[in-house]
Amino acid sequence: MADENTLENLKKTLDEVKAELSKPVDTSERDQELKEQESRLKKIIEMDPGSDIAHHSLADNYMHQRRYDEAETEYKRAIEINPQHTFSHYDLAEFYFDHKRFEEAKSEYQRVVEIGVTTEIDDELYQDIIKDNIKRAKQRIAEIYVIQSISAAKGETDKDKRIESLRSVVEEFKGHIDSGAENLHVYTGGVVKALEALKQDDPSADPEELRQAHHANIDAESKVERDDSILDRLFEYAERLSEEEE
Repeated sequence: MADENTLENLKKTLDEVKAELSKPVDTSERDQELKEQESRLKKIIEMDPGSDIAHHSLADNYMHQRRYDEAETEYKRAIEINPQHTFSHYDLAEFYFDHKRFEEAKSEYQRVVEIGVTTEIDDELYQDIIKDNIKRAKQRIAEIYVIQSISAAKGETDKDKRIESLRSVVEEFKGHIDSGAENLHVYTGGVVKALEALKQDDPSADPEELRQAHHANIDAESKVERDDSILDRLFEYAERLSEEEE
């Protein structure tokens, strides 16, 4: 058992860490960098209004500044210039998803998939990023379906019908899992959310089923973390380049 001095020192250290974390963060330097970057990008666009890359970069800049309406406009401008610009479609889709504009998000994610599978790029790094974006886009489409299905079931005003709708959602998502569909972690998570919503309306709902769903979701998510890391692929790519240079 730790003595009092050790506990006191630990408490003091913890208090110091809390105090450090509670200090206001000075973002002025970062804000200034973003403003300067914005200015440079606007000058590039003045010289070359048809640069989809410049408009996309300016949209990213606005996102960092939390100027979301302007970011949306610039992503759309990049797509208008180059409808095949998959990165603009993807980032615009993420913007819509984060703002819960799910139908618009789904449309953009579908474009990412459609464009990505026909895009031919020699650069291996960009090929990996495009492949990763396609996977993430498919996952997001599945997530949107799960969100909308649960929301519709929970939105049923009649309690008995709501319970029945939630049970149907649970069984449907289990069917996706049993059939080995892509993005199983999305559907296992959907089962958990639907069962939790069901339990609020129906306390007699099987607690063991919910426990098993939680475990299945943890297993599925950990598998995604192991198998679907873009960083791992980028590191492998960098290592291959290093070996080739040697």
